[in-house]
Amino acid sequence: MLIHEDSRFTLEQADFCALPGYLILRGRRPLTSPTELDLHGAEALGRLLAAATAALEETTDAERVYWLVFAEADRRFHVHLLPRTAWLARAWRGATNAPEGRPVDGPALFQWCRSVYHKVKDLPAEASALDELLPRVRKALRRRLARQGLPRCPTPHPTPHPTPVHPRAHPTRPLPN
Repeated sequence: MLIHEDSRFTLEQADFCALPGYLILRGRRPLTSPTELDLHGAEALGRLLAAATAALEETTDAERVYWLVFAEADRRFHVHLLPRTAWLARAWRGATNAPEGRPVDGPALFQWCRSVYHKVKDLPAEASALDELLPRVRKALRRRLARQGLPRCPTPHPTPHPTPVHPRAHPTRPLPN
């Protein structure tokens, strides 16, 4: 289910895992790395990730929202946003015998969650219903983006030549050769 779409990105509920609020952010044009974004695109990515994280924290009571980027099975750049709630941590600890009182192993929980929650029927009763949660996430995200002063469906800033983001880029210094 689509949560957000603008001229640069889409954000939708993962279709391969039933965990409510597990979102996938994808570029609308094919990217293999965020370094292929121009500066305005990189800024838009950061704003959207921050707003989506805040919307998930608000609507799912997530204690953490994991951002994961692999681009291995699907080589196109995309970001997994996984809301790690208290119930999810308890379920993971119970299933894996992870000791109570130790920090959650985020990568292990992420992999476990994807392997266990294929269908809605696999979710525990304390999980939010997808059809109820996703409209709330969409509404919270729109509110957050509006607070940032961004239009609902922003268009890219006109740039004559896309400027790639470089790890050592500085706004007042040219990129190294």
